[in-house]
Amino acid sequence: MRYGLAIALAVAGVLLGMGTGKAQQPPPNPMDVIPDKMPFNVPYGSPITLKRAEAALQATLDEATKRGWEMNVSVVGPTGDLVAFARMDNAQLASVQIS
Repeated sequence: MRYGLAIALAVAGVLLGMGTGKAQQPPPNPMDVIPDKMPFNVPYGSPITLKRAEAALQATLDEATKRGWEMNVSVVGPTGDLVAFARMDNAQLASVQIS
């Protein structure tokens, strides 16, 4: 009885071991790569000009008007500073902070 149980466990272990070896490994995440030297001169991003911010704001307002959405729209720079803002008529007041 002991030998039968031991053989069954051994066969089960071999079969389980064979199943995990054939599973495909996911490709490595490029964000997990650690550089040799840390680049400290990487900027937050290129700043957005007022003209470009207003163009983005107008395009968003046009699309929202077309779809019948009343919303508040904020355009911020790469550091999170407000560049342009617009509040459509009848938009919720709580959306000012959310936008």
